[in-house]
Parts: sequence; structure tokens; C-alpha cells
Amino acid sequence: MNISDREKRTIRLAAIFLGAYLVIYGGLQGYKWIQEKRLEVEGLEQELDGLKLSSERTKIDRELLVKLENELSVPKASSSPQGKSLVAATLTSIEKIAGELGIHLGPHTELSSRQGSGEALRLNISGKGSLSSLSRFAERLEAAPQPIVLRRLEFQRDSATPGHAELTIHLGVLESQLLQEGGSSDA
Repeated sequence: MNISDREKRTIRLAAIFLGAYLVIYGGLQGYKWIQEKRLEVEGLEQELDGLKLSSERTKIDRELLVKLENELSVPKASSSPQGKSLVAATLTSIEKIAGELGIHLGPHTELSSRQGSGEALRLNISGKGSLSSLSRFAERLEAAPQPIVLRRLEFQRDSATPGHAELTIHLGVLESQLLQEGGSSDA
């Protein structure tokens, strides 16, 4: 197989153009890949900056909250393990009473008690049910195992369901010391 000089030049030129094309194509693909990774890194850096800012805000808010709690001497009952178990026990007994009467309880809110009030914590609870079951519920709260003081009891008519109402209860759970003192004086 004899190849003339002219054919050899043609093959060499074709090989050079093909090589140049592959280098340029590979370079463009590499450039696009690098740009995509650069944009991804920039996005992650911006997200990190946002998280740092959010973390700094949270830290400042936490410091401000601690400062205010210290200035106002407001203990948070649910922050201690004993406070958490008191909240859980109180909510469990209230949910049990509500369940027996067919009342659907909504979300609750824990509030810090005022120092010297004798309360371990304050709770706001909302619920829905028939008016008669809600009134029985309020009466049966006195039988709860934890000493509860009703601060406010609100009934609102439920316009969607006749004969039903919405209930909002603001209550305080007394500290165990007061329970022991109250129990010894009753006996």
C-alpha cells in the first residue's frame, strides 16, 4: 500500500485539525464544568454567610433573653428536668380528662411564672367541644393530681358547630412545696 506524499500531507492536516478540535472541545467542556463548580461554591458561600448572620442574631437574641431573665429574675420552670416532668404530668392529666369528655385540645403555651407567686409554671390551653362537656371539663380540673389554679376561663361560641364552643384556659400549676403545706393543713 503506497501512499503518496500529497495523501500523507492530507492525513497529517486532518489529524492536526481533529486534534485541535478535540483540544478546543475538551477545553470548553472543562471551562463549563469549572464555571458550574465556581457558581456552586459561590452559592454555598452565600448560604454560609446567611447561616453565620442567622447564628449571630440567635446568639444576640439568646444573650438579650438571658439578660432580661436575670434583670427580671424570671425562672423558667420547664428548663429544668423537674419542670419538664411537671409540664408533662400536668398536660397528661389534662389531656386524660379532656379525652374522657370528648374534648379536642389544641396547642398549649408554657409561660414563666412570676417569682413569689407560688406557681411552678403557667399554661395556656385551648380546646373545642360541646358546651356541657367543656363546663364539666372545667369542674374536673380540680380533681387533677397536680395543684392547679385557674387564672382565666374563656368560652367562645363555635359558629361552625351549633351547641359547641371553644375554650381557652389560663392556669397556674402550684409548686410542690405549696402542695405539701396545703396537704398537711387539710389533714
